[in-house]
Amino acid sequence: EGFSTSGTDGEFAFDLPAGTYILVASAPNATPGRLQIDVDSGDNLSGLELEVSQSGGNIRGRVVTRDGRSPNGATVRLGQEGASFAQMLPMLDNLQVHSTVVGDDGLFEFRHLPGGVYRLTAQLTGYAEGQSSPVVLQDGQDVAGVEIVLGSGGRLQGTVVMGGAVAPGAVVTVVGGGITRMATADRNGQYAIEGLPAGEYLASAISPEMVAAGRFLPAHGRVVIQEGQTTVYNFDNARGATIEGLCTPPPPLGGFGFAILRIAGTGEDIAQLDFRNLLGLLDGGSDLAASIVGLAQLGSDGFFVIEGAPEGSYTLDVYYLSLGNLIASRGRRVYSSMIDITGEETISLQIQTSE
Repeated sequence: EGFSTSGTDGEFAFDLPAGTYILVASAPNATPGRLQIDVDSGDNLSGLELEVSQSGGNIRGRVVTRDGRSPNGATVRLGQEGASFAQMLPMLDNLQVHSTVVGDDGLFEFRHLPGGVYRLTAQLTGYAEGQSSPVVLQDGQDVAGVEIVLGSGGRLQGTVVMGGAVAPGAVVTVVGGGITRMATADRNGQYAIEGLPAGEYLASAISPEMVAAGRFLPAHGRVVIQEGQTTVYNFDNARGATIEGLCTPPPPLGGFGFAILRIAGTGEDIAQLDFRNLLGLLDGGSDLAASIVGLAQLGSDGFFVIEGAPEGSYTLDVYYLSLGNLIASRGRRVYSSMIDITGEETISLQIQTSE
């Protein structure tokens, strides 16, 4: 986004559309200041302060490989843990310390970091992506001995069944620990994803035919991947919680509304989704598609139902589209809230929108 500053007094100004943003102030050899803000249409937020500090924490460690080869050339990336299931909020490019490349000794260091919970990942051609355990960093603390192991990873495979029949062309997605992988089931409904780092993932499968028919109803499951092993997970009809809501006021006359359930901390760019072509979500390995676990169009009375929602904590958004912005395919968020799901429950909501 564009920005402006005024002289040396540190003032700044942004002209932003509605949404959630992270403001970052950075300077060489200093700990960046950060602030998350929520902007609604017509808001004028003033008096915001971001503090850049000369002190900060450091994280040091080493990349190793399971086969004993040199990790030279491995790229180590630093991310800050978000509130979502096994998700990592990547640090912004202008924080300067978001990645580094290691030499033969595999050593890396990130300096001038604000306190927080961090996760580090390493990538090297021929290996599955490696991850550290979460690193808790206090302000001004020095954390050493962080190890990232690169291995061959594990394999996830299985069959997708929808409506009692195999689902050729179904799109399978696994999300976890900042990793997103997608695969397409073959004509027998079988899929396989290679080289997944060990860990727990949320796996989803959805049929393009169902999406084309207006039903965004993915099947979900939790899968655990182990190094050097094959995990089999077969998708069946979607099971999970049902979320039903009544939005007041409803979508504008001649317009449309959509309720979207997404993994918290991801999918903030859903407003850019082409609501005229939901099948476009499944093309090209979109990270946006991976962040959405449920979607439903609102009726003219503002009522919606999302079925098959998996257990966990998610963000529920409601977007309205007038006739004008439907032509432009852009939506406006009129509601957003966290929602916790346990088991195959039915959650009924009365939603007051900002329309």
